[in-house]
Amino acid sequence: IREKLARDEQRVRLKYLKQEAQKAKRAKEVAAVWYVQWLGTATVLARLIWWPYGKPPTTADPSGNDEELRDQVRKFRNTRLDLTEVGRGAFWEKIRHIVSKPGYLTGLYGRVAAEYARREANDDAAQGHPDQFVPQHDPYPESLEDARQGTARGHRWLFAYQMCQGTLDGSLRESVESDLATALLDTFLEVPNSWVADEGEASEGGGLASVFSRIAPGETINLPTGNLGMAARVNLGGTTMESFIWWPRNVDAPDFGTAVVTLSEPANVRNHVILEAVRVDISGAVMLSTFESPKAGPRQPSSDEQEIEFEGEDEI
Repeated sequence: IREKLARDEQRVRLKYLKQEAQKAKRAKEVAAVWYVQWLGTATVLARLIWWPYGKPPTTADPSGNDEELRDQVRKFRNTRLDLTEVGRGAFWEKIRHIVSKPGYLTGLYGRVAAEYARREANDDAAQGHPDQFVPQHDPYPESLEDARQGTARGHRWLFAYQMCQGTLDGSLRESVESDLATALLDTFLEVPNSWVADEGEASEGGGLASVFSRIAPGETINLPTGNLGMAARVNLGGTTMESFIWWPRNVDAPDFGTAVVTLSEPANVRNHVILEAVRVDISGAVMLSTFESPKAGPRQPSSDEQEIEFEGEDEI
């Protein structure tokens, strides 16, 4: 009886250990799946830590299209302003509380995750609501080898691939571009010696107004007739023109006299703030006949021609 009880006890213990081994095996498999899934999420977080607002966009030479623009307008000038060391320090002080506010990492992750889910739902509307594509809710099991080779199909790793490729960088930049542009413009306008123009002109002596005031019209603007022909030059000489000016709202405007002035808003283009000052000179209405040379009257025959004509009549 003792031996039977001992065997029964060993049998029960063996069954228990077998069940525990199966549970441990299952737990190991689940842990391996979770490990790969968490690596996908960690990849996204690492990208956000290194590039919280995406990699800096590659920008072309700012003067690369100047020739094309000069063909479209009579006079064009593109002046690039670069921050000095003083300007960079002031700009950083303005933005550091913007780009690293408490909870910024969680906020950025939620923003790009929502953007990813929206894109996936738009690409295949038949799959369902965008909430089904939230990467951190995806339980799809992946192998570590597939994840490394870029062939994983779950939303966690598809999300990670798009993040590393920069597909979602635009969404990250949009969240902060407006605030950064405002801070940059305030630095240009408020901080002395904060910028230098591309031709070496410093921010001293008039600030941005000194850069844009080059378009200010003179006391009198005459219609240029040099390319319109001799008739127009004679008929339109001294014709005056009226100036219309678009001036940046944030820059102090000089006295433009009788010119019509309209305030323009700054534009944000990627990592640039663009301020634009435009002057258009318009004359009054000009008739097309102004460009025609005076028509000659009926030609009078010379005295020799008259004499020959009379002689002919006599002969007839």
